[in-house]
Amino acid sequence: MGFFYGFGYCFLTDWHYQVLHQLGKTDLPYSYITFLIERVVGIRIDDQLVVNFTTWTFATVVLITIGIQIKQKKNQ
Repeated sequence: MGFFYGFGYCFLTDWHYQVLHQLGKTDLPYSYITFLIERVVGIRIDDQLVVNFTTWTFATVVLITIGIQIKQKKNQ
């Protein structure tokens, strides 16, 4: 779905936001993770900061996973 709607698109987030709009909730952040942080911790963090952090975290995890896989293949 990200190919059509953009990288990181989640239909469940879209659906949840639609429900929240129907319930009258406005001023929802762009990032669902920002929404969760605000909901759980009670503070609103800049959307771009959250997007950058999650992107770098995802990329780091992918690179570490690839490195582990390569190391395991060499040890077989």
